Amino acid sequence: MEKKIGICLCGGGARGIAHIGVLNALEDAGIKPSIISGSSMGAIVGTMYAAGIPPLKMLEIVSETSFVKIFGGFSLPKGGLSELTFLRKMLIKHLNISRFEELNLPMFICTTNLNTGKFQIFSEGDFIEPVVASSAIPLIFNPVTINNQVHVDGGVLNNLPVEPLMGNCDYLIGVNVNPYGEVENVKGLKEIGERVFDLTIWNNVENRLKCCNLVIEPQQVFSHHIFDWPNAKQIFYHGYFSAKEKIHAIKNAP
Repeated sequence: MEKKIGICLCGGGARGIAHIGVLNALEDAGIKPSIISGSSMGAIVGTMYAAGIPPLKMLEIVSETSFVKIFGGFSLPKGGLSELTFLRKMLIKHLNISRFEELNLPMFICTTNLNTGKFQIFSEGDFIEPVVASSAIPLIFNPVTINNQVHVDGGVLNNLPVEPLMGNCDYLIGVNVNPYGEVENVKGLKEIGERVFDLTIWNNVENRLKCCNLVIEPQQVFSHHIFDWPNAKQIFYHGYFSAKEKIHAIKNAP
């Protein structure tokens, strides 16, 4: 009997485009995940994949001018926090469905619930608002209210939500696209903001990676910043070739 493969896709802004390359490489090798979870960009990519959108079509979508524009800068908008209206419209337009039960694969979306102070996993009912909430980077995008509670980016508390996959698959793949370790220079508001983002993410990812049977980590994307949407194709290929290196290990795992 074939292994039931689960894949967990982390957040990471534009770096998460590498997830699309990973999924494309797996498909080229005849490997198809049976269950998915994700935070932030991982939630967007995972949901689109679970809805049946081919990876190359996903790459086309995230390369669109509108997508780049809405996610394209690391600064506080002049008029206050931005709405993720385009993301909602994009999901509705390209998926034509809105409920978890309509997806082709089980999908688990992680958000950070500001009311409870804990991460929350969504897997039933409407998936549009959870995806948008999971992508709502604090201080840049407005929080999303779901069932009278306020939610933001899932990566704040759990950027690699392996929990719903553990025990529900035979082989768990985790994909990390965010840098860690020491850096020599940190200067300027933008660099400080990104460094804080990276450290916050790594703090809740490190131990969760140890729960995975295999980790795909396209380290070439570490040099890309989280709003590097114009280099979508390059980031995609980093993910693609990084995953290709792991195909043998996946196919030959017990």
